[in-house]
Amino acid sequence: ASFLDAKTIQPLTGRAEELPFPNDRFDLVVCYTVLEHVRSLEQATQELVRVAKPGGKIFIECPNYLYPVEQHYKMNWVPWIPGFFRKAYLRLHGRPPAFLDTLNWVTSTSLRNLFRNLPVAASQVFSPLPAEQPFLFRLFHSRLGLEKNLYFILGKL
Repeated sequence: ASFLDAKTIQPLTGRAEELPFPNDRFDLVVCYTVLEHVRSLEQATQELVRVAKPGGKIFIECPNYLYPVEQHYKMNWVPWIPGFFRKAYLRLHGRPPAFLDTLNWVTSTSLRNLFRNLPVAASQVFSPLPAEQPFLFRLFHSRLGLEKNLYFILGKL
């Protein structure tokens, strides 16, 4: 992951599970399309909270793996199928399946479970769905509350 330390205006690199910053450093921490790629969701979220100041905010955005599109492959997707069938589906469409093994299948529930063990108040934010989306996608959004991306705002206690 890449980081920009606003105090020194110097880019840094590191792992989300081991952020190169002291405790309680930032008023705002932004984690944009990272959590689905980390080795440990638990460690990464703990680090996001650790570097935020008390009263600071943490913004998290990541793909929702209950949504019927796999965003990395840009393909329609059946979210609940087992791994073997996911890979077979990709092979059938001429796409390499190995990347699937590197992903965390993040959902709203999995994130909320992680946040329960942290000193944060968590709120999920929902976005309006553009009217040009196909009927099936509008149905997922309006009837099931499923969005393409998950957005959370955490307040560090």
